[in-house]
Amino acid sequence: MFEARKSPLRLVKLTYGKAQAQGDEVLTRTMDRLDSVLNELAENLKTEIADNLAVRRNLRIYQGTDIYILQPAEGRYWSPSAGRNEANQILKEHLENM
Repeated sequence: MFEARKSPLRLVKLTYGKAQAQGDEVLTRTMDRLDSVLNELAENLKTEIADNLAVRRNLRIYQGTDIYILQPAEGRYWSPSAGRNEANQILKEHLENM
């Protein structure tokens, strides 16, 4: 996971491949220079539907065995149940593209 201190977005990189015997490991890196890029992306992912209604889109980037997930940094987007829903959606997209 990449953390930017002042960004409204959170970026996570997932890599899939062979299972490792050690178990799951989560590495968190704080990158100050990432703030400006994530702030600009946050503005571009916001879409106004009406005068008082806007939505924030999520972004997934697939690159080889890596998946980058960009979502708002709010806790509701990163809860265990939200993670399971995200995993189901990623799996569905992979199966559709086989």
